[in-house]
Order: sequence, then C-alpha cells, then structure tokens
Amino acid sequence: MSAEHVAAILGESRWVGAQIATAQVSLRKGVDKESAARKLYESSALTLKRSREIVGNLQDRDFESFLEPRKRTGSAENPITKMFPAAVTERQFLDQLDSLQDARFGISYRDNRFTGHTLVDFTIVEGDLELPVNVKNAGTRFENAASLMGLDPEV
Repeated sequence: MSAEHVAAILGESRWVGAQIATAQVSLRKGVDKESAARKLYESSALTLKRSREIVGNLQDRDFESFLEPRKRTGSAENPITKMFPAAVTERQFLDQLDSLQDARFGISYRDNRFTGHTLVDFTIVEGDLELPVNVKNAGTRFENAASLMGLDPEV
C-alpha cells in the first residue's frame, strides 16, 4: 500500500504508520524536514528525536520500513495488514459515537486508546453510567473471549 493511500484514508489517525506515511507524503510535496518531523511528533507517540530520525530517512526509504514487525501470535505479522484495518474500524466506530452524541442528549465518550496499554479503547458516558468498549474487527484475536463470551479466542 502506498504512503499516499494510507495518508489519504487514515491521515488523521494516531496510528504511527499513518503518521509516518503522512510525513512521507508531506516531504514529497516539498514540506521541509523539520516541519514534517514536528508534525509527526505532535500527531503520534514518537519522540521528537525519533521523529527527526525517521523523517531524515523518509526520502530514501518507504514508510513501511519504519514500522515494527508484529510478533507471530496467530495474527498478522505485517503491521499494514493488521493495523490498517484496526485503524479503519476505530475511525468508523468514532463516526458512530459522534452520531450517537447528536442523536441522544447527554451522552459523551472518552478516547482511551492512547492512555497506556489497556483493554479499553473508548468509554461511553451517560450521567453516572460508563460503558468501556474495546473495538474489534474480524481479524483481531479476543484474548478474553472464553471467559467473557464463552467463545474460543482462536476462532
């Protein structure tokens, strides 16, 4: 998948792959390296130093080469085939949350995806009630499926 495609579809996602792709597209459009590095730093979990290192090499290497390989645990090893669908699924879920807020007064949500490693992606809030949500797509292994849902996590 090209950097242009990833940036066009997920350019506002905080997934580091989308942000590196966006930086690569910016460089191709003539944005200076420091501006691209600062934008990468501000829109991802990367340090400014690492952002500068990546941007410094983006003209010679494709954005995919900067993505960490996934561990082989029965899921996709390729970060593009694993994280791209996950980011799209989260984006769709966010759109639905925004629609829910418009349709039902008093509902809000918190985005918990970047608050550390937890099983909660979003928390839907209405008054004193809170509903933690872990967004999954068909390619995601649900670790607690057996205990929480009575389902085999491998299926």
